[in-house]
Amino acid sequence: MAADPDQATPEQRWIQGLNQRMVYGKVLVAIANKHARKIWAILANEVDYDPCADVSPVVQPKVTSA
Repeated sequence: MAADPDQATPEQRWIQGLNQRMVYGKVLVAIANKHARKIWAILANEVDYDPCADVSPVVQPKVTSA
C-alpha cells in the first residue's frame, strides 16, 4: 500500500523514489543499509532513538550523570 504523498514521511518519499528507479531487491538492500547506518550512529554516539531524526539530523550526545 503506497503512502499518500502529502502525508508521507521523508523516508517513505525516499523509498518511493528508489522504487521508481531500482529493482525490488536493490530497494530492499538500500533500505537495510540505511537502517544499519542509523543503528550504528545511535550506538556509536550513545544517543536515544529519535523517530524524527530524518527531519532534524543533528546528533545530540546522551547526557550521563557521573
